[in-house]
Parts: sequence; C-alpha cells; structure tokens
Amino acid sequence: MFTHIPLWVFAVLAVLVVLGYLQSRTRQVNPAVLRFVALGFLCYSLWGVVGSFGPGWLSLAPWFIGLAAAVLGTRTSFWAQGMSLVSDSRRVLVPGSWLPLGLMLGIFGVKFALGLAAGAGAPITSGSPAAAASALALGLLSGLFAARARAVVSVAKQARAA
Repeated sequence: MFTHIPLWVFAVLAVLVVLGYLQSRTRQVNPAVLRFVALGFLCYSLWGVVGSFGPGWLSLAPWFIGLAAAVLGTRTSFWAQGMSLVSDSRRVLVPGSWLPLGLMLGIFGVKFALGLAAGAGAPITSGSPAAAASALALGLLSGLFAARARAVVSVAKQARAA
C-alpha cells in the first residue's frame, strides 16, 4: 500500500518539518507574513475536507465548528506570552515553540490518513463519524494557527498604540 504514495507527499512532509523546526527558535516575524501562513493552513485543511468529502454542509459544519472553537476559545494572551514588538520595526519577536510543528504535522497526518483511506477504498463518506471527526480536527488545528496569527497582530497593534 505504501508503495503507491506519491513522492511529492514526502516532499511536503519534509518542508513542514523544516518550517516547524524553524518556528522552534525565537525569531522576528512580520505579522502580515504570519497571517499569510495561517491563511495557507486554513486553505490546506479546508481543501482536505472538501477534497475528501465534498463541499456539503455535513462535512463543512464540523470544520467551521472546529475553526470557531480554536479561534474563539483560545485567549490571545495565551499565544502572546513572551511576544514583543521589535523597536523601530514592524516585526514582532516571537519566542520559539514546538507547537507549530505539532499543528503542521497534525494537519498533514489527518490529510495523509484521509488519502490512505481513499486509496484503500475505505467508505468514509460525508456525514459519517470519521468524516466529522476528520473535519473537526482539521478545523481545530488550522484554527489554532489563525489564533496564533491573531495574537501576533494584536501584540503589534498594542505596541504601536502605546
């Protein structure tokens, strides 16, 4: 079964591991770039849901619920711990964390499992518990990226206002 996995899947995994590793180190980030990254992971996870189960409400509702729970359920102050605006710059100093790598690998893992299931002919259809759980997980994971981007933007705005 694993011999039929396209090579580009491993390239995507390698890129995600490198990006996650880079986020484990303290760095300066542009809030606009982080928004773009969060939007990219939102699109990637939504593509996984729509690609696996179609654009119906039975598959999209759990994704939106997961997204809303992650964005609205996490406090900006949680993500903003240790962040500060770099003086004379539009960049924010963000402490290193392994959490982004975990989120990236989580999204990749769910999409990979859905691809394996589809390749094996498993009957995971829209409205099934497996589809709902997958969509919810993808919404939660990508929503946490959006919440983190929101925190960086918030730190930048608060620092500029002060």
